[in-house]
Amino acid sequence: MTSEVPLSAGRLREIIRTNSTELAPVVVQVLQVKTIGGDNGTPRRLRVIVSDGENYMQVMFQTHLSEKLEQQPLERGSIIAITSYVISSLASKQRSLIIVSDLDVLTQYGLREKLGSPGALAPDVADGNSAGQATGGTTFYGETRNSPAAPAAPVSAPAPSKKPDVSNAPLSKPVNTIDELSPYQNKWMIKARVTAKSAIREYHNARGAGKLFNVNFLDEKGEIRATGFNKAVDNFYDLLVVGQVYYVSGCRVTMAKKQFSNLANEYELMFEDSSVIELCADAGSAAIPQVRFNFVESLGKVAAVDKDSIVDVVAVVKEIRDAQQIVAKSTGRPFDKRDVVVVDESNYSIVLTAWGASAVDFPAKVGDVIAAKGAKVGDFNGRSLSLLQSSTLTVNPDIPESFKLRGWYQSSGQSAEFMTMQTTAGAMTGRPENLKTMQQVKDEQIGMNDTPDYFSVKGTITNITTDTFAYPACPKEGCNKKVIDEGGSWRCEKCNASYPEPSYRYVLRFNISDHTGQLWLSCFDDVGRIVMDMPADDLHALRDSDHLAFQRHVEKRSALMYTFRVRSKVDVYNNVTRARHSAMSATPLDFEKESKTLIDALSAMSV
Repeated sequence: MTSEVPLSAGRLREIIRTNSTELAPVVVQVLQVKTIGGDNGTPRRLRVIVSDGENYMQVMFQTHLSEKLEQQPLERGSIIAITSYVISSLASKQRSLIIVSDLDVLTQYGLREKLGSPGALAPDVADGNSAGQATGGTTFYGETRNSPAAPAAPVSAPAPSKKPDVSNAPLSKPVNTIDELSPYQNKWMIKARVTAKSAIREYHNARGAGKLFNVNFLDEKGEIRATGFNKAVDNFYDLLVVGQVYYVSGCRVTMAKKQFSNLANEYELMFEDSSVIELCADAGSAAIPQVRFNFVESLGKVAAVDKDSIVDVVAVVKEIRDAQQIVAKSTGRPFDKRDVVVVDESNYSIVLTAWGASAVDFPAKVGDVIAAKGAKVGDFNGRSLSLLQSSTLTVNPDIPESFKLRGWYQSSGQSAEFMTMQTTAGAMTGRPENLKTMQQVKDEQIGMNDTPDYFSVKGTITNITTDTFAYPACPKEGCNKKVIDEGGSWRCEKCNASYPEPSYRYVLRFNISDHTGQLWLSCFDDVGRIVMDMPADDLHALRDSDHLAFQRHVEKRSALMYTFRVRSKVDVYNNVTRARHSAMSATPLDFEKESKTLIDALSAMSV
C-alpha cells in the first residue's frame, strides 16, 4: 500500500475562490458519508464531507453516481479523485456548493485516519480573504460572525444567576439526534443528558488570559463534547448539571480536536452568544441513557492494547494507596496523584492513577465497583491506566457489569490471587512471567523493536561492576536529581538549594547467566537495594571506610539467583545500535516452588 497520499492541498479553497470547474482532478479524503432521500420515490443522493488536507467542506454527488458507488462504496477515510464537478451557488445560504458528477475511488490508499488538520472553509475566500479571518456576515457553514459593520447578535443565553427554563416539549425546532449534527447545519436542536462536566480552567496565550470548561452530552444515538470560553463560562457553567437533560441549540459545530476528547465523534460543539440551553423535564427524558460505555473485555486484555489508547474499564477497587504530591518537571508546579489497584474476574490487577481533586478525594472505597470512561493506557513500568481531565469515573454504576463484578468479588474475589501488569519491585504476586532464557533473548532480538519489550529471566549473578555503582542525589524527598560537589556542600540545580551531604542512589550494572548464556543488566535504586542488600548510602560509606569489607560484601552478593523482570529497548552507543536491558524488579528464587515446577514438568513428560 502506498504510504504517501497525494491530497490536492488547498484545491477546495481555490475552487470556491475562482468558481472554476477546470481544476479537476481533485484528490480528497472522505471524512463523513450520509445518504439523503430515497424515500417516497425521491432520488437517493450522497452528502459527503471531504478534506484536501487544509480545508474541509460538504459536497453533493449527482444521483447517477449512486449506482456506481454501490459497486465501490465510499467509507469514512477513503481517498477519492473528483474528476468532474459543477458549482452551485446558494444565495440564500451565502455559499457555493460543489456537486460531483464523476469520481474515482483510489482503493490503493485504503482507509486512512484523518490526514492533516483541516479547517472550515469560509465563503469569503471568493473575495480573497483568509478562510479564518474574522469578517462580518455568515461563514461557509452558516456560522454568524461579528464585525464593526454588523453588530453582534444580542445574547440569548440566560444570566449566570438565572435558573434554566424548564420545557416539557421541543421548542420551535424539530429535535435532532447527536449523530445527525454536522458543520453544515445551523438550525438544529438536540435533547441530551450531561454526563460529565469539567472544572473551570484558566489559560494564557499570546492573545491574553481566559477561562474555559467542557461538558459531554449524550442521547440515544451518540455523544458529543461541548466547550465554552469566557462569557460562555459565566452564562452556562452553573446551569449545566451532570445527570440532567437539556434542549441545546445555537452552538457552532466544528471538527473535534481528538487530543482533547475521548468521545467517538468527529465533531464537537462550541457555545456562542446565540446558544440556548433549556432544562427538559418531560417523561421522555428517562429514555436517554445515563452514560454509555464501551468496556474492554477484561483487565487482562489491556496488556494487548496499544500505549496511549483510550479505553473504558469496569473493575473492583482492591487497594487505595496514599495520595502523593509531585512536582511537574516542565512547570515546577506541584500536583496531586493517587494510585488505585483495581481487579476483575480475569484475575488480573492493574494500577489506575487519579490526578488533582479526584486524587485527594477519591470517590470510591475498597470493594466498590468503578467504571472509568476514557482512561489512557500507559506503559510506565508495565501496563497502567490514567484518568485524564476528560475522563469520567462512576462509582457502583447501575449496569449489569457492575452487579456481576460485585457478586464475584463478594463470593470469591476478595481472597483471590491476582496477576499484575506492574513491573515495580514488590508488585510481583502471580505475575505472568513471559520467561526467556539468555539465548532466546539474543535469538529473538528482544529489545531491538520500536517499542520497549518486557520479559522475565531466571539467572545467577556472576559479576557486579563497582567502579561506579551509585551517584550523589539530592536528599530532598521526591527529587533524586544528581547534585554537584561544591567543596563542603552539594548543590541541586533543580531545587536551587545546597545540602551538607548527598543521598546516594544505585545505578548498578551486573552480569547474570543461565545454562544458555549470559546477559548484562542495569538497574536503579529500588532493584539495587535488593541485589546489594543494603542502601547505597551504607555501601558507599563501607567502601570509603573499609575497602576489604566492601569487596567481601560484593562477592557475597554474587552467585545468588533471582527472577528478574526486564525492560529492553534500543540504545545507540558510539554509533552502534544495541539492546539495553534494565532490571525493573528482582525476586530471590524460591527453590521449593522451582522444585515443584520441575517435578510437575517431568511428570507431564512421562505421561
